[in-house]
Amino acid sequence: MLYPNKPIASIAQDIGFDDHSYFATCFRREFGLPPRAFKSTAAGQFLLSR
Repeated sequence: MLYPNKPIASIAQDIGFDDHSYFATCFRREFGLPPRAFKSTAAGQFLLSR
């Protein structure tokens, strides 16, 4: 998530997920919202800007 312009599928693959849908499911379980929504929230933007 450090690269906001990088596709979610590419991020998922980079960290070892073969299925970006499963990555999104795990991400939502951990953070309470899907990766795309996280990128667009104020909290996501704060974490990405650090």
